[in-house]
Amino acid sequence: SEAFKLGTPLRPRHREVAPGQYEMAPYFGHAPEQIDQNTLVMQLCEEVAGRYGLTCLNQEKPFQGINGSGKHNNWSISTKEGVNLLNANQVTKATGNKDVFPVIMTAIVAAVDKHGDLMRCAIASP
Repeated sequence: SEAFKLGTPLRPRHREVAPGQYEMAPYFGHAPEQIDQNTLVMQLCEEVAGRYGLTCLNQEKPFQGINGSGKHNNWSISTKEGVNLLNANQVTKATGNKDVFPVIMTAIVAAVDKHGDLMRCAIASP
């Protein structure tokens, strides 16, 4: 409810494998607003945890060897018309061409490979 009070709606998801970890997800939004909300939620979690004598860890993988430990980011990419470019059926339906989806996936993999260091830096920085 703390996030809702600040205008950041979250959906509770589920407990993760790591002890004491719980996943929550913001509602869909555009990148600039979501980045601000992600930063706000991380700060809010730290402050609320402190009220209860706890600590919130926002590192990607704070504990080696514990599956599911740490912050992660799920993302999507879509057209202005709402076609999810990570959904083969939606892309094929929108384009009428089954060969478009593999091209999109190849471009995404190439971009992640080329800019992986920058992505990791952005994800790891609060």
